[in-house]
Amino acid sequence: MRRRISNFRLGLDQLDVDLFGAANSTMMAFDTTVNGAKAIALASSADLAHGVVLLNTDSETASNLLTSDTTFSSGHALIT
Repeated sequence: MRRRISNFRLGLDQLDVDLFGAANSTMMAFDTTVNGAKAIALASSADLAHGVVLLNTDSETASNLLTSDTTFSSGHALIT
């Protein structure tokens, strides 16, 4: 099962993902579409069947999200 978050706004909203002890490198992001709209899927490399989908991400890409908008701290990935 994946959770969907509609209209996540980078720079305004914050998503705190608890990695439950997994290494930061296990977090993966993928560019995708949902009903024709751009989206970014987030999942662990250990379990790609479960994760989070950020809907309506406009020009943001998965690569930029992980490198520019995600901070790893104390076992959490903070996406802002």
